Amino acid sequence: MMVKYGPGSLVTRHRPALAASRLVAPYQVPVVVVTNGKEADIIEGATGKVISSGLESIPDRSELIDRVADTHFNPISAKQATMESKIIYAFEVDDSCLCDDNIC
Repeated sequence: MMVKYGPGSLVTRHRPALAASRLVAPYQVPVVVVTNGKEADIIEGATGKVISSGLESIPDRSELIDRVADTHFNPISAKQATMESKIIYAFEVDDSCLCDDNIC
């Protein structure tokens, strides 16, 4: 499971969180949580679909073990990793620093 925190709207954080979940490991992380600390969306990594909402619906260790028992940890291709890194750059890095000309 990967957890992505950010203040504000959850929906705008879904896509960059999915992109990160495809870069933090050589395979698709099966469960992605997007939260602002007050709300949470739990996303299926492979499809990008919200499978539940609410902080109380964040799976615990035993739920995760059950969920990934039948998961195929398919590798992320180099091409997809490149595309996902561009998405993260567009959503998370570009224009996020005061020194707008490059990454701080």
